[in-house]
Amino acid sequence: LFRSEEALQLAEKQNSTVRISEQKAREADAKVTQARANYFPTAKNETNALHTGETEFLTIKQGALGGYSTTGPLPGKDVKIQLGKQDFLVTQTTLAQPVTQMFKIQAGFSAAQAEARMAHEELERARNEVSLNVKKLYYGLLSTQQRQRAAELRLMAGEARLKEANDAAQSGILLKVSVLEGDAQIAEAKHTLGSLEDQIADQTNSFNDLVGLPIETATDLIEPVEPSEQEAVADPSPADLEAEALAHNPELRSA
Repeated sequence: LFRSEEALQLAEKQNSTVRISEQKAREADAKVTQARANYFPTAKNETNALHTGETEFLTIKQGALGGYSTTGPLPGKDVKIQLGKQDFLVTQTTLAQPVTQMFKIQAGFSAAQAEARMAHEELERARNEVSLNVKKLYYGLLSTQQRQRAAELRLMAGEARLKEANDAAQSGILLKVSVLEGDAQIAEAKHTLGSLEDQIADQTNSFNDLVGLPIETATDLIEPVEPSEQEAVADPSPADLEAEALAHNPELRSA
């Protein structure tokens, strides 16, 4: 069961056109953030891991440090000392503040802001268009369902009249032509009812697609309740409506 407000909320969340516009607006906002970040210093780090196949060695010959009667020569034999290691890291960190590129950065930032404004206005336009189409389909479907109920009642009444006409024709009260006229009216009522059922099926499919539901979903709509006299609000004046349209129309704002 759907009320008009629930259908509008569902369409705003799940409609494919609105969701694509929302993604474009988020992407445009991210570009604005990236363009703004160009104003600030940029830190970069470059680190390299190196491995050498061979290293140099320092050789201290036997007795290079002297010879003593108690200990003998120092060192007692040749000693090799490795100079450095085979694996080591080289790292470089720089911090750069853009100065000469400021005009270019400012132009890029302004362009990103303009693109973001256009994306959000396109999103607002998509929401308004989807909202209008949901309302059209919602009330159109309700109207068609009411016509279907009226056609069903006419068909039931026609079948009742046809039964009475058959009974009267068999008793000789009415001519057979009255029965034929009743048959024709019932055939026409069935044709009208079938056309309305096809129209309801098409409108239901369009409504489900618009609000983001599977096409085969069985959708039941709740008729809106008329507000009571205490809840009724005075209709806005034409000047108020015009001012509201000028303030929020996406096409005017983008222009």
